[in-house]
Amino acid sequence: MICTDNYKLFLLFLTLYAISAQKFKYSQFERTIVVECYYVNNLSIILTQKCYKKYFKTRNAPTRQTIRNIVKRFNKHGSVSDVNRPGRPRTMSSTENIEKIKQNVLVDGNISLRKRAQQLCMAKSTLHDVMKHKIKFFPYKPQTAHELLPVDKNQRIDYAEKIKELIEKDCNFIDKLIMSDEANFYLNGFVNKQNYRQWSLKNPRKIINKKMKSKKVTVWCGITSKKIIGPYFFEDKKGKSLMINEKRYREMLEKFLVPELAAFPKDTWFQQDGAPSHTAAKTIELLKKIFNNRVISRNSPVNWPSRSPDLTTPDFFYGVILKIVYIKIILKH
Repeated sequence: MICTDNYKLFLLFLTLYAISAQKFKYSQFERTIVVECYYVNNLSIILTQKCYKKYFKTRNAPTRQTIRNIVKRFNKHGSVSDVNRPGRPRTMSSTENIEKIKQNVLVDGNISLRKRAQQLCMAKSTLHDVMKHKIKFFPYKPQTAHELLPVDKNQRIDYAEKIKELIEKDCNFIDKLIMSDEANFYLNGFVNKQNYRQWSLKNPRKIINKKMKSKKVTVWCGITSKKIIGPYFFEDKKGKSLMINEKRYREMLEKFLVPELAAFPKDTWFQQDGAPSHTAAKTIELLKKIFNNRVISRNSPVNWPSRSPDLTTPDFFYGVILKIVYIKIILKH
């Protein structure tokens, strides 16, 4: 009985000794590798163990609890060392580290917080605090817009002056103007700006130029100061999406828009952008006939400046509608 009790005490001693020795089992370099493996492998302990074995070419790896303890110490103190340093402890928000973080961000402000924290070997929360409150960086969201060319400036100014002139001649001009445009609703995804940020001391005014995509539904609408005309979907009788061309566009004008004009003043104006289907000779001829030359478009009495969707009400309207539609798609899937 006594021997058995002594044996149990001996086993308990060995267990406690192993636990206490675990703290000092791995060198500071080995613990650093553990932290790097942990974050590189998206916080997976199993992958961290495999990474450790591969790096040191060994069959043995830290236990799950050891990895948790090392990472916990790193997140709390910004260090993997067990040695208590004399004097005031050095923190990750020291002057030297702040400058290191600042230079890292200035080189490339597009890296995510998680990846940057891995690069700098510091906790994500600490990095975020230093970037936002110490250095005063701010995560700016890029805007999606059509690219403007140098020649566009004068055309936009000329257009603005012409519209101003029309308003001065008729104070009700805005109420008699139909602004129109199409929007593409993509069925297989879209650029998610919400997850993209660029950290910077000032707004970099970053622009993401729009690219043409496949698998989309094209929708047309006209907007006045009092109502929305549409929407009109370019699709066949079976509901299959159709690419817009000048023939289909003219068909929309004659069969859909013209009947709507019965509720509008006879001196109503019509605006459209410079898409090929809009500015084809037969299309312009039809519009001039319908609106008696009161047309704002390329190849028309009032020229429409290229690459200027921001000068129309549909651009802002579709911005809101597209956001609502895509939120519903995200929630559905």
